[in-house]
Amino acid sequence: MSLVRPPPMPRQSVVERFAFFLIAAAVSLGAQAQTLGVFPAKPIRWIVDYPAGGISDILARQVGQKLAEAWGVPVVFDNKPGANGIIAYTAIAKAVPDGYTIGLASTPLALNPSLRKDLPFDTQKDIAPLALMAQTPNVLIANTIIQVRTVNDLVALSKTRSAGLDYASVGIGSSPHLSAEMLKKATGIKATHVPYNGSGPALVDLIAGRSDFMFVNLPAALPHIRSGKVVVLGVADERRSPVLPDVPTMIEAGVPDFVSIGWYGAVAPVGLPPELVRRYNTEINRILKLPEMREKIESLGAEPGALEVPGYTVFIDKDIRRWAKAVKDTGATVNN
Repeated sequence: MSLVRPPPMPRQSVVERFAFFLIAAAVSLGAQAQTLGVFPAKPIRWIVDYPAGGISDILARQVGQKLAEAWGVPVVFDNKPGANGIIAYTAIAKAVPDGYTIGLASTPLALNPSLRKDLPFDTQKDIAPLALMAQTPNVLIANTIIQVRTVNDLVALSKTRSAGLDYASVGIGSSPHLSAEMLKKATGIKATHVPYNGSGPALVDLIAGRSDFMFVNLPAALPHIRSGKVVVLGVADERRSPVLPDVPTMIEAGVPDFVSIGWYGAVAPVGLPPELVRRYNTEINRILKLPEMREKIESLGAEPGALEVPGYTVFIDKDIRRWAKAVKDTGATVNN
């Protein structure tokens, strides 16, 4: 009995096997290119946490314009103000992590976890730092009507009024609101909180004398300080501001360990591929170092950031702890 053998399979030549390897490699590289190599291939959406015209919006648009020029795609800005940034941060946290949606976050991102237990996202697990863009101190300012020149003057005046003073803020739960509560705790100043929806209306009423003092980010206050419409009493930083070299820090003014810094940076939903995180960080830091960009940021009363991602992550974590302590020490809530 003879066996019937199947015909032998054709042997692949070395050339055929090498061609197959090249095709497989090309397919693999092509798949990676779809997500990384050709990125970006369509417009980028940049969610901003505050309305048009504020420093968050100005920074996003200044950096975004340079980013669009470098990458050759439009950057579309989507302002989502409200709820101390929570509306914007929720949209960022829930976006698809493909690099086509990023966000502009600021101090409330670090402050909200201590004030609100019902956030619809986890700040440290759902939002990824990309690049710190700028930081600036809060400043203590007063209207010209009450005729104070120092922090001690303000404290003394409050004690001569049975009802105390009124202080404005840019909103309940904001860093300026918490800063005023920190001042009350540290000095015994008597003051009632009058919240506003943003720095614009708060400053208008302060200048008109409808409130007595407030903390606010330096960029918002700077034009009014320079015009003499308000009096600046102290800078809430560890060192004096280069644009206000004659103004003491709050620590120099007699309030120990008083630091309240505002910051602004690019973030993304967690899950963004590490390569895209690096590309965003590298490109934004390059833009921040351009002479015209540094000049623009400094003219606002801020300082460029330009941290690597690990340093920016540590910066945010430190700020979360700082504001958690402030909330605990003052007993401040979103209702006071």
